[in-house]
Amino acid sequence: MYIDVKIHGEICCLYLNKPGTNSLDHQMLDQLYDKVFWVSQQSTIKVVILKSNIAFGFSSGLDIRNFINSPKTLFAEKVYYSVAKTFQIIKTIVQSPQIFICALSGPVIGS
Repeated sequence: MYIDVKIHGEICCLYLNKPGTNSLDHQMLDQLYDKVFWVSQQSTIKVVILKSNIAFGFSSGLDIRNFINSPKTLFAEKVYYSVAKTFQIIKTIVQSPQIFICALSGPVIGS
């Protein structure tokens, strides 16, 4: 698991915990979506803090190694999946009744 969850009363901390740089591959994106969706369904949680639990910093962004050396069709499918999953995560956060705080630290790559 690349996402650790700690609950302190009405506050839930989601820690990115992927060795290296917290790069966002499909597995990491799936786990992040699952945790964000789960916490959005918890009525006792009022605030969610998303932060890194590794020394590198927050995240190096999408894991480009997922796309290298793939045929063009597979490359396009992988990029589409990553972008679509990212939008699912964002949509879930925006529609969630909780307040989400992203505690950035160190390098934050991407937009």
